[in-house]
Amino acid sequence: MKSVRSFLRFQEFYFDVNNYKTKTFTSFSMRYENGRWTKPEPAFFAKYKGFQASITPDGDRLFFVAPKAEDEKLRGIWMVERKQGV
Repeated sequence: MKSVRSFLRFQEFYFDVNNYKTKTFTSFSMRYENGRWTKPEPAFFAKYKGFQASITPDGDRLFFVAPKAEDEKLRGIWMVERKQGV
């Protein structure tokens, strides 16, 4: 049986938690470090009310959905690039 680590191409995970009462999402992230997953923490883009994160296969870009600054009812797809070494 292979270890979990051998199946991990990238060592980060993003997920959303939906609050049905307030109809809001909160995005969280976890990292695989020292043989185990870290505790969930709010994702860096959660402060922008971002959700539905997707990482490109090469791991260099992350896309997420978030409201546009000029109108919270309008949503856009945002992209950030990974800095080398981060």
